[in-house]
Amino acid sequence: MRLRRCVIWSLIPLLLAGTVPQTLACGESLYRVGRGLAYRVYSAPLPANLIVYTRSESEAVFARHLAESGHTVHAVSSHEQLQNAVNVITGAVVIAPVAEVDALQASNTTREWTVQFLPVVDGGKDELGEARLRYGQVLSSGDDLKDFLRAIHRTLEAV
Repeated sequence: MRLRRCVIWSLIPLLLAGTVPQTLACGESLYRVGRGLAYRVYSAPLPANLIVYTRSESEAVFARHLAESGHTVHAVSSHEQLQNAVNVITGAVVIAPVAEVDALQASNTTREWTVQFLPVVDGGKDELGEARLRYGQVLSSGDDLKDFLRAIHRTLEAV
């Protein structure tokens, strides 16, 4: 009887040891598969019409990333193109440097805006703080895609 009990108690850990790695391996295989993936695509929960002022090739690439996230992007590269796009496209979010937004607003004194402005600050903390006082929501040129998408989403929710 005693021998039988010893044999049973010694077999229980062996049986448990055989089942535990299988249950742990279930989620682990998925974890290992996804570990090497570096490519991440962000998606916009509220797709919008964006007018993006691009001054360089890197800003144009950034505008393409915004388009890949689900937004409709209208890229402009001059003040005249920006002004035309703002006059034609209604309900858009304009992403442009603070100086361009200031110039655009100074040139328009007659009508109400049908777009929302999301200015981008190129300078340091002082300029960023000053722009926040004037516009509320502002972005820094050093912000990444996730920050831009979050700011666009907040701008759309505020409307």
